[in-house]
Amino acid sequence: MRDHVTPPKLDLTRDVHTIDQMIQQYSATLVQQNYVVLLALTEIDQLSLKEFSTVLKALVRIRDTVRALDETNTFLPQIASRQNLLLITNKEDHTQILTTMLSVADVTFNVITFSPYDQQQLFDLVKQRAELGLRPEVYTPNLLRHIARLAEPHHDANLALNLLWQAGTEALREEADHISYAHTLSSYMSMTAFDELEVPEQVKQQQLE
Repeated sequence: MRDHVTPPKLDLTRDVHTIDQMIQQYSATLVQQNYVVLLALTEIDQLSLKEFSTVLKALVRIRDTVRALDETNTFLPQIASRQNLLLITNKEDHTQILTTMLSVADVTFNVITFSPYDQQQLFDLVKQRAELGLRPEVYTPNLLRHIARLAEPHHDANLALNLLWQAGTEALREEADHISYAHTLSSYMSMTAFDELEVPEQVKQQQLE
């Protein structure tokens, strides 16, 4: 049987009245319980630069507080970083902005770049979700490939999955017996805020199933 790892016990509702007190209590918990934390923030580009700057400043304060506590603790092994941050974005220009902000904040970081999703990969992801959450009679493989084609220029798996969900929701609201190309196209238009003229002509000409 594997050893069970108990998560840190941190009650910030008691005797905490300021941000300083919260950071101090959180940092002390990490050191006293000898924990290492990985904080993963996906779609970080959804935060404004001001919002991300606020988050980063708080994390830097935690890092510095933890380091100071670690230096005074001679009973536990020294750990390079107890507070670690994983930022995920699919916008390359945003990555450049984030790396600049991290450098200014004196945060050590690595950038890992993955190849963008292609149409086949997006189709496989959407197909897997459809098989898990939809009845077989409400969609077809061609519809899923249509969704993959719409999402491919954005290289965005979340867009493809959300498009499937929103198109299904629209079909349900209309009490339709299946999800149509019209449902996916109207959902795509609303999700991307594109003008109709910007939608590829071959997409607009798709026939309803």
